[in-house]
Amino acid sequence: MTTFALPKRYISEPGAASKSGEAVGDISKRVLIIGGKTALGAIGGALTDSLGAHGVEYEAVEYGGYPTVRAAREFSGRAAAFGAGAVVGVGGGRILDTAKAAGHFAKLPVAAVPTIAATCASWAPTSIMYNDDGEFTEFIPYDEAPVLVVADTDIIARAPVRYIRSGAADALARWYENRTNLAASNGFYLRWTLKQAELIREILRGDGLATIEELARGRCDPARVREVIDANILLTGFFVSPRNTEEPFTGGFAHPLYHTFSVLHDLHSTLHGEQIAFFLIVAGVLENVPDDELSERLSIFSALRQPLTLGAIGLKENVDEKLHAGIDAFFSAAAAYGRRAVNISREQIYSAILKADELGRNFA
Repeated sequence: MTTFALPKRYISEPGAASKSGEAVGDISKRVLIIGGKTALGAIGGALTDSLGAHGVEYEAVEYGGYPTVRAAREFSGRAAAFGAGAVVGVGGGRILDTAKAAGHFAKLPVAAVPTIAATCASWAPTSIMYNDDGEFTEFIPYDEAPVLVVADTDIIARAPVRYIRSGAADALARWYENRTNLAASNGFYLRWTLKQAELIREILRGDGLATIEELARGRCDPARVREVIDANILLTGFFVSPRNTEEPFTGGFAHPLYHTFSVLHDLHSTLHGEQIAFFLIVAGVLENVPDDELSERLSIFSALRQPLTLGAIGLKENVDEKLHAGIDAFFSAAAAYGRRAVNISREQIYSAILKADELGRNFA
């Protein structure tokens, strides 16, 4: 059986925040807004003015921590105390995962307003949860995605270009990681998702790279920028929204390594997609992909200015000790990732990480 958890509305256009009040008001006339300080500063006025113009009452709260169960439950209580009929998340992946979890605990619909295009968190029907120190703890899957996603492409384009580059690296992971399932299945579901991953790859390896570089230089073709944003959010989110119970799905190594290596606080200043780029090189070594594919990965992630070495992702001191701690965490969480995660040894992972680091240093 294949099921879908998709937003009911996805609004992606310049100035979308200033037009969002009607769409939010269709969900509820009383909402709790959870946002990061920077995000609320970037988009807050346009959003709240539009809410007010459409008769939507709101309470806005800033949050700067990791998505934790404790914080999400506190926000769910705050939503109840305010009498909110919906939760609105404004910001990046941490805020949006927090808002989705708060809505889940409060049994309220969620609207997502991403201010960066670094992940598909605004779309995905799941939250990745951490503890207060930023260490991965669990996934919370949902039967429903956020009911509304408002992607103001003007706001997103004005964010530091590092975020959209990182989002592109994460989006490209859908191609590399999902192909690892071909050995176990060639069913309809897998072939369909691979075709979607090909479209992501086509967009981001084509005009997408040039568009991102133009954006970095302060030039912006709104239509082309919107296509990259939609690849990072819509296409990547839609990729993870269907769930199939009949075809085996094991995924790759990059995301499990990213989540479990969060026990290494040295990596916390590096963005999700930046670490995914490096761990995709590690995954390529583990999976014995051909040398030309490894070179391709290095080339595309270099063009996106992603980190290609351990030092570049923040791991510079006591490297051996910390790598072993990360590998231990990976195996401790193996059950969360299915059988593929346990069909490999600690020594193989350790060697693959060192090999990826060597490849990155030589490529640079």
